[in-house]
Order: sequence, then C-alpha cells, then structure tokens
Amino acid sequence: MTDPSGLGDAILLRLTDRLATAEQQAAANAAAMRAMGDSIAELRQLIAGLTHDFDALRTISTDTLQAFDKMRAPLQSLLDLKAKMSGAWLAVTALLMVVAYLLQPFLGQIYHWHFTVG
Repeated sequence: MTDPSGLGDAILLRLTDRLATAEQQAAANAAAMRAMGDSIAELRQLIAGLTHDFDALRTISTDTLQAFDKMRAPLQSLLDLKAKMSGAWLAVTALLMVVAYLLQPFLGQIYHWHFTVG
C-alpha cells in the first residue's frame, strides 16, 4: 500500500502546481486586460484627435466654399452682362444691316447724282 502521508503530500503538491499555473494564467490575463484597456484609451484619444481635425476641416471647407461663392457672384454677373450685351449687339448689327439694305437704292442714287452731275 501507499503511505497516506505521501499520497496527501503528492495531492498537495499537485494542487500547488495547479494553483501556481492558475495564478500565472490570471496574471497573464490581467496583463492582457491592462494592455487592452491602454489600447482602448489610446484609440479614444486618436478618435478625439480625428474628430477635432474633421471639425477644423469642416470649418476650412465651409470658409472656402463661401469664398468661392463670393468670387463666383461677380463673375456670374459679368457673364450675364456679356450675354445681354451679345444679344443687344446682335440686334443692333442686324438692324444696321436692314437699314443699309433698305437705304441701298437711295444711297446708290445719291452716289450716281454726285459723280455724274458734278
């Protein structure tokens, strides 16, 4: 038979080994949890920084858009004026051509009188 105190010591030694292994695993898990917590805190800081950068970009893009709108307004009014003037210029040119066409016989007669009589 086996000595009862030796068996008890063996069981105690085995339980001590298991306890030591469990403590090591618990320490490793606690370290992993701390590392995850640090990573989450760093991630939160990075996200806060990104949010700040996006807010700054939003302000800059809004200001740029307003500046482009301010620059576009005078250019648009110039283009509108050009469109109005080109239409008016076309109408005046057409009117002058019609007047010249209608006055052609009269001007021809004046030219004929001036150079044949004189």
